[in-house]
Amino acid sequence: RAARAHPLGLTRRELQVLRLLADGHGNRDIALRLSRSPRTIEHHIASVYTKLGVNGRIELLLRLHSEPWVLTAATATAAPPEK
Repeated sequence: RAARAHPLGLTRRELQVLRLLADGHGNRDIALRLSRSPRTIEHHIASVYTKLGVNGRIELLLRLHSEPWVLTAATATAAPPEK
C-alpha cells in the first residue's frame, strides 16, 4: 500500500521531526533519536517552517495547537478541516 502524501508536502522525515518538535524535543535530541546530524535536522526544520509558513518554533507550535491535523494528515483518511 502506498503512503499517503501529506497535504502540505511534508516528507516522512520532516513529519518525524515535526512530531518530535511538538513533543518538546530539541534539535540535538532529535538528531540522536533519528541517527542524523544536528545540521541535517536543522535543514529539515527549516523546510518544515517554509512548508507550514511559519518563522520560528513558537509560531510553529501555535500553528500545531490551532491546526492539530497537520501532525496526522499523512496517516489519517480524512482531509484537513475546511474553514
